[in-house]
Amino acid sequence: MSGVLHDAAQVLKARRYPRTTCASCSSPSAPARRDTKLAIMEQFKNSQLLELYGSTEQGWATLLRPAEQLSKLGSVGRELSGCGRIKLLDEDGREVREGEVGELYSRTPWCFEGYWNLPNKTAEAFRGA
Repeated sequence: MSGVLHDAAQVLKARRYPRTTCASCSSPSAPARRDTKLAIMEQFKNSQLLELYGSTEQGWATLLRPAEQLSKLGSVGRELSGCGRIKLLDEDGREVREGEVGELYSRTPWCFEGYWNLPNKTAEAFRGA
């Protein structure tokens, strides 16, 4: 069995989910806080926590593996197998230096083709492609 933790706080409060049959838990959103990760790993001892980052338009792009959960707090992980190299771009589409804030850019085989009847929004989304 595998579980997706959309709202980890609610899952942990409910305490009614099978803890021994869950093989993996995934958090497909922002990086989970340390206390949340520890609580998940404590309650679901037989499972592995996976954190994924992506969007509806591109699918998943990165994965933080179970062994990296506590050593890489705040990280969204590394490129998911099959994805191209991840880049962080500034407002002009140039790659930022290490440590600078930027917008995540990736190319995945699951990327959408465009927004329905919105060519300008599609062009903006594919900036830097």
